[in-house]
Amino acid sequence: MDDRDTLIAAGCGVLAGEAGREAIIEAVDTHFALRALWSSSRLQQSRESREERQAYGRARARHTAARQRCARLLAAPRGWSFAQTPFSAPKLARPGRPGSYVSERNGTLVDHPECFRWLGRGWKPGAAILSHSYTANIEKHRAYATSLGLQVEPLAFSWYLPGSTFAVLYTRAH
Repeated sequence: MDDRDTLIAAGCGVLAGEAGREAIIEAVDTHFALRALWSSSRLQQSRESREERQAYGRARARHTAARQRCARLLAAPRGWSFAQTPFSAPKLARPGRPGSYVSERNGTLVDHPECFRWLGRGWKPGAAILSHSYTANIEKHRAYATSLGLQVEPLAFSWYLPGSTFAVLYTRAH
């Protein structure tokens, strides 16, 4: 099994059904396409042609759409919706208190966050934050979550940068 097949198999453990499989395949394939464009072009040296920039922009847009599709498929069976406005982990832990609704910078624990809200409850309160972190040490995530009164659930697949990031779901303790 190659890297692509391994990543797809891990992703199918996170998102169920044919729609989940299709979304995972799209996320993995668009990630590999972006990586190939980046490594085979002059994008790295900022000497790219207009066509190269446009091709990279189109590939990036396809990857963003695939990531959002994965997020929505994760959210739906849990009774969540994908939040258009991000919020921080401290705000997720204490929704009724004043604080920032923007993503915090806490090293690399909550990185590339995707935020979710409960369906039918308007814009608040937050239900979860999915971090696509470069930190694979779940104990660091658990310690941070515990300090805020949150729970963490490691997922077997991150669609942000498949094979490079690790998905950790932060939720409020019930």
